[in-house]
Amino acid sequence: MIEQSYVISIDTHATLIAALIDEFVQEALNQTGYCSLRHQVKLYQTQFEGTIYADRQSLGSAYTYDDMPMLEYFKNE
Repeated sequence: MIEQSYVISIDTHATLIAALIDEFVQEALNQTGYCSLRHQVKLYQTQFEGTIYADRQSLGSAYTYDDMPMLEYFKNE
C-alpha cells in the first residue's frame, strides 16, 4: 500500500487487492477463529422462534444445517 501511496484501483491492482483481503482473512482466522467475510455473525442477543415454513423440524432431514456457515459453500454459484 505504501508503494501505491494508498491509492489503488480494481482495474490495475486486482491482484494486490485480493492479496490484502486474503491477508486480512488469514489474520482474523488466526486471532479469533472466524472472519466476518467468510462467516455469518449473529450480533444480537434474542432468539427467534421457528416458523412452520423454516425451522429444522419442518424442513426435516432433507437439509443439512451448519451453525457456522462459510462463504466457501457458495463459491461455485
